[in-house]
Amino acid sequence: MTQEDWSGTGEASNTSSAGSWNEPAADAEDAWGEVAIGEVTESAEAERTVAVPATTRSSSRSSRSSRSSGARKKSTAKKKSTAKKSGAKKKTAAKKSTAKRKTAAKKSTAKRKTAAKKAATTRKKSTAKRKTAAKRSTAKRKTAAKKAATTRKKSTAKRKTAAKKAATTRKKSTAKRKTAAKKAATTRKKSTAKRKTAAKKSTAKRKTAAKKSTAKRKTASRSRSGRRSR
Repeated sequence: MTQEDWSGTGEASNTSSAGSWNEPAADAEDAWGEVAIGEVTESAEAERTVAVPATTRSSSRSSRSSRSSGARKKSTAKKKSTAKKSGAKKKTAAKKSTAKRKTAAKKSTAKRKTAAKKAATTRKKSTAKRKTAAKRSTAKRKTAAKKAATTRKKSTAKRKTAAKKAATTRKKSTAKRKTAAKKAATTRKKSTAKRKTAAKKSTAKRKTAAKKSTAKRKTASRSRSGRRSR
């Protein structure tokens, strides 16, 4: 801020006020400027009232008045410039604050979106892992079931083959026994037939011998009886 020296010299001294961004300080400066303007105006009016009748005053008084007028103009211009700078600074600060808020909001939104994307990616990966694990488990169960079914089929086939072999063996054994029995029966029949034939032959021989013996006896008895009769 600019602070004028109203001692009558018309010169102004520049002093920088601390905390240009502090609004209470700016209000104090505006109030001080208004007081300074009032003092300058009152002194100028007093000088005018004195200067009107005193037309014969010295030139120093008129030069002092012109310097005071120039100082007022400079002070007014500086106050306007300061007000403009202060307004511009406030607008710039407001814009910066708004830009910061927008940037912070954008960053926060970007962080939320990134976190949401990461969470979605994590969920997708977890779901994919669960599906892959489920597929592998299902494949393992199917493979185990196929192996068990194949083992059951092989075992059933082995049992059926063994049963067929046993049945074939039993059939062969039965056929052998039947063949042996038939052979034994045939042998027995042949033996019986031979025995019968031998018995018949023996009986026939005995009968023939008996007949011959009877005939011989009859012939002998006849010859003995004929001899006796003679």
